Amino acid sequence: MSKLLCGHLVHGLFEGLKAYRTEDDRILIFMPHENALGMQDGAERLCMASPSVEYFVEAVKQIVLANKKWVPPPGKRALYLRPLLIGSGASLGVTPSPEYMFLIYASPVGETILH
Repeated sequence: MSKLLCGHLVHGLFEGLKAYRTEDDRILIFMPHENALGMQDGAERLCMASPSVEYFVEAVKQIVLANKKWVPPPGKRALYLRPLLIGSGASLGVTPSPEYMFLIYASPVGETILH
């Protein structure tokens, strides 16, 4: 029987960043290196194994490329990215997971601040 530590003991963490389309149709990703470092810092505090900065940034780039048609036109909208790191090992208890799953959700979003 498989158990998911994140579901039972909230052994997981996430980052959040956005990809924007420019007027000349380039796609820019806002601060991926800083988000990678943030995930590493959080993972260290939770005794979790984390992806390297290079792996994290490359994964973010690949998810943006795979979803480039969903990056909204230039303006105030963006493609929101939610990298997750969750304990996925077969364990139930107050202990670091024996393995982890790194995944990234992507979704187009509008403005997040109401005027």
